[in-house]
Amino acid sequence: MAAGVWRFEWANATGSKWHLPLVDEATVKFRLSQAGSAELKVPMDSAAGRQIAKSDSVSDGWGYVLVYRNDTLMQVLETEVTEVGVRDGEGVPVIGISATESPYQRMDGVIIEPTKPYLFPTTAGQIGTRLKTLIDANTSWGITCATPGTTVSVDPSVFEQGITLLAFIQAWAFRASGFDFRFNPEFTVSGAGYGSTGQFYCASTIGEIKLNAKFEFGAGSKANLSAYSWKRFGGQHLCNIAAVPSNGTSGGNAVGLKTAADVTSVATYGIRWRWITADFEDATLRQNLADDHVAFRKNPRRVLSITPMPETTPTAFVDYSVGDIVPVSITDAGLSVINGNVRIYGISVTIDKNGMEKIELETSPETA
Repeated sequence: MAAGVWRFEWANATGSKWHLPLVDEATVKFRLSQAGSAELKVPMDSAAGRQIAKSDSVSDGWGYVLVYRNDTLMQVLETEVTEVGVRDGEGVPVIGISATESPYQRMDGVIIEPTKPYLFPTTAGQIGTRLKTLIDANTSWGITCATPGTTVSVDPSVFEQGITLLAFIQAWAFRASGFDFRFNPEFTVSGAGYGSTGQFYCASTIGEIKLNAKFEFGAGSKANLSAYSWKRFGGQHLCNIAAVPSNGTSGGNAVGLKTAADVTSVATYGIRWRWITADFEDATLRQNLADDHVAFRKNPRRVLSITPMPETTPTAFVDYSVGDIVPVSITDAGLSVINGNVRIYGISVTIDKNGMEKIELETSPETA
């Protein structure tokens, strides 16, 4: 698909915007329950380039990158690094921009309770509903919250003082009984107050089963993949005994330690004991964390990266998106590498200087 449907804008801290003309390639990554990112270069001799390169204010080189597809806002990022003085292949000065999805940056900058351990929720209930109440009550955090999908009911838990909003949400989300989350992009920064750069949404599962969005390599009628990479991650990923300490707050770790193990994994791979630190005290929550590390890490993780051919179907963000489950069939050198469903955890879009986009999908069969 031609990349003319993609458009980039720069916005400063007060919300003023400038078009970002691209030099060479730009890459934008969309992820499930993790921050998206972007890498791009723009001419220094452009309205946006001159604004970014100015030296009369410390904030000039910092700003937001707004990513549009077909004039629909797809992602709001903020700069990690702007590099002035880079040259392109012809020696023309350009500005390099590295950016990370803004709501994650904002969440990582919010400490929920700096003075004492934090109890949440105060009464049992669906975690998504309780999080919405919390976010709605704190407009200065710079994010909003959509009505959540169905999530599990949780009991009150105690978290350590000083925990950030991002670590707090991840503590609930990254459990077998947790949830998926994303930020629906929005941009209301205007210089008057904090505005919002994303709308938090969570559900037990985000995405759908898209059986018509089929990808094939080496065999089959579609043959719509140009490349694939099939990896298995062992090493530090492997964990068949997990220990989560109490951080010294419940009579020492000998008293507060919570552990989990998988004897089948130990028999297969040997002992892979991991010490998992946590930002919360609650014993039940720490036991859940130990259980979940073993559940997800007792075997090597399999990751399949696939590259669809340009201008073929299915189409990213139309026929499938992050979180969806799609069928994949790969036959190579006479061997059936994979034939089944995979879940899409990430979509990487590379837009070249000729206006073409290249899609790469990061998938895994483990939870499909």
